[in-house]
Amino acid sequence: MTTALLALLAASFAADPLPDDKTPIDSLTYTFGGGVAGLGPTGSLSISKDGKVQYFYSSAPHTGSGGRVVQQKWELSKEERTTLFRKLVDDGLLETEEGKSFLESIRVTHGRWWRMLAPDKVPEKAMAHLRPLLAKADPELWSEKKPAPPKQPPSKPGTVTWLSYHLTTKKDGDRIALTFTRDGKAHYFRSSPDLAKPVEVAWSMPAKDAEALLDSLAADGLFELADGDGDKYPGHLIEAATGKWRIAIRPKEIPEKLLKPMLPLLKKADADFWK
Repeated sequence: MTTALLALLAASFAADPLPDDKTPIDSLTYTFGGGVAGLGPTGSLSISKDGKVQYFYSSAPHTGSGGRVVQQKWELSKEERTTLFRKLVDDGLLETEEGKSFLESIRVTHGRWWRMLAPDKVPEKAMAHLRPLLAKADPELWSEKKPAPPKQPPSKPGTVTWLSYHLTTKKDGDRIALTFTRDGKAHYFRSSPDLAKPVEVAWSMPAKDAEALLDSLAADGLFELADGDGDKYPGHLIEAATGKWRIAIRPKEIPEKLLKPMLPLLKKADADFWK
């Protein structure tokens, strides 16, 4: 009897040895927020031994409504849960240095053993594995913010940043617009009662070519053209910008020396019309 009991105890200890920093974990709860005296936003993400995931967030728990409240539940497969927990341990979660954080904590279990981690900041390697689950539950709070596109540098005095050339062939005829910018973006549009579908093309050209074209048009007197009779056809309209300044000119015609540099763009977009 004594021998059988000792054997049973030995098997039990072998199956559940004393845990260390490389011990597999079988459940996890990540708690965040809390603010000062519990007045700030708070939330938690828990993953149970059987893969059940629960997420809770309250932006103002001290109020009657709780502010913005999010509650989500779903399940991970056994393989997903096992892989997640293995990655957390492999990437040093259990080796995290303890801090005095009141805003973040992680509670993990291994069998009947449990451990509370209260780092000053959850290690990024661990957060990299938890963030997809947090973002799935609450994308407004946890989805990574895309960086704002870089601002275009201000144009130098006397440089044109973009230009649009509009042409109306006759009262009920083709209406055409070609726009191009100093950084090389170009757009062409032509509509007509004879077209079942408008012609629309967008493309990019080398910025140096766009700069040279804009500068040459300005140097050749495009913005010195006089306004003509707005009721005559074909009707021309030039719109452009330099810095925060805008201009709109309705010349009677576009001189050949000014139209010629734009023709390659017009033909590229709509060769049949501009042949």
